[in-house]
Parts: sequence; structure tokens; C-alpha cells
Amino acid sequence: MITYEQVKDAYFSKTAEPAQIKLFISSTGAVLGKTLKPDHKSLLSEVITQAVFQNITDSAAKSDLTTTLISLEKDMAELTALNNLKKKPENFSEKKESYINSINEKRNKLYALLKLQKSSLFPEDDQFSNLKILYLPYFLTTAGLSEAYQPDAEAISKVMALYTTHNQSFLTDFKFFGFPFHYFYTAIFLLILFVGLCLLYSIFMKNLNIKYQIQE
Repeated sequence: MITYEQVKDAYFSKTAEPAQIKLFISSTGAVLGKTLKPDHKSLLSEVITQAVFQNITDSAAKSDLTTTLISLEKDMAELTALNNLKKKPENFSEKKESYINSINEKRNKLYALLKLQKSSLFPEDDQFSNLKILYLPYFLTTAGLSEAYQPDAEAISKVMALYTTHNQSFLTDFKFFGFPFHYFYTAIFLLILFVGLCLLYSIFMKNLNIKYQIQE
């Protein structure tokens, strides 16, 4: 979240340098790896697509990515339409498998193309750049390529805060022996729970031994 906060104003004001866009892609890409609500996923997918294409300077690569992405979305839409048919065609299974294979091939192609552009998309010190490139083809969308597309900075920032900011309170902020206090009380709670269960087990077994006259 700190990285995002540092570069968001420059990005949304369209004054960001390539290095700042890399940081923007890296920070938003980290959130895409989480389980997102559909509307949150759409917001981030659109803006990260825009950022990715802004930082790719190779026109041939950009064209290839665009063509592949358009074709991928066409296949996905047709697969959805096929699955939604009330009356399935006789060759339903074959057509479905064909679409799935085509979708996988195009995602693999997107991955290969993006991997070649890695240095343009992520900072050199991003330890998770390979992982982010791996799942990026699942989030790119043509909606972010439209010239009319304008990212909703406020909505995107709220989504980023939701998935990257931990709830804070006295229990998380107060330091106890150099650690957040909630670490301590969680550990004590677990210790008491364990001791309590052991005690209950001992009492239970003792009562059983008395009931059935079992001698140890």
C-alpha cells in the first residue's frame, strides 16, 4: 500500500514516469493475486491493463498482445454463451473442449509475450514479478485499452486500501516486549486453551477410571 500511495497521484494525473508506472503495476498486481469481489476485480483489471500497455514501448509486441487479448475475450464470451444454452447441441462437449483449449493457448501466448516485456513492467527488485506475470493474463481486459477509458482513482484507491490495510487498534499498535500486543495475547490465549483442555482431559479420564474401577 505504501508503494501505491507514493505513485498513485502521478499515475492518475498522467504525469508518471516509466519507473513510477512499474511501481504502480507491481503494487496493483500484488492485490490481483488475492480473492477479489467481481466489481473490484474489474476496476483493478482495467487500470492494470492500461498501465501495462502504457509501459510497453515495442509497438509490434503491443499489437500482438492486443490481437491475442481480443481473440481471447471472444473465445471466453462464446464459451459462456455455449454454457448458458438451455438446450445443449449434440457436439456440446467437443465445442466446449475446443474453446477451453483455445483459451488456454491464448493465455499461454499472452504470458510468453508479457514475459519478454518483464523489464518494462516491473522494478528489478520485485521478488514476485515472475508470479505476477504468470497470473496477469487472467486479468488483462480490452476495457482498459479503450481511449475513452478513464480510471476511477477514488474507487481504485478504496479497493487497494481494503485489500492491503490491516484493521488497526490499541491491540495491534501497542508494543509489548518489542512485539505487537496482539501477538502476546493470542499466544497466552492459546496457552491457556491448551492447558485447559489438558486439565479437562485429566479430570474426564480420572472420573472414567473411578467409574469403571480402573487402576493404573
